[in-house]
Order: sequence, then structure tokens, then C-alpha cells
Amino acid sequence: MHKRWALNERWNLQFRTDFFNLPNRPFFSNPATARGGAGFGRITSTQPLSTGRLLQLSMRLEF
Repeated sequence: MHKRWALNERWNLQFRTDFFNLPNRPFFSNPATARGGAGFGRITSTQPLSTGRLLQLSMRLEF
């Protein structure tokens, strides 16, 4: 989402918000592939890049 304000004829100010992983879904790792073990086919962890919700705010001056 963003909002832009015209400060004068040449200058604009833009306020912006970016949302990442808004529903807060986990990203699961691949299932275990070691045969013969009790954990075969189980997913026991999430990927390291799986962070919670992220919100980024920014302001931009255009001239």
C-alpha cells in the first residue's frame, strides 16, 4: 500500500508499507528420506527463511 502527496509542482513525498507473510503461514522443510527409520516421511521442522509476519515502512522523496 502506498500514499503519495504532492508537495509542489516538482516534489512528491511517498509513504509506503509492505507486508510479507501476512497470514503467518509456516514454510515446512522436506520430509525425511532415510528408509527404515521411525521418522520416514515425517516433516519435523520449518525452513530457516520462515520468519513471522514482517512489516516494512518506507518514505520516499521524489524530485
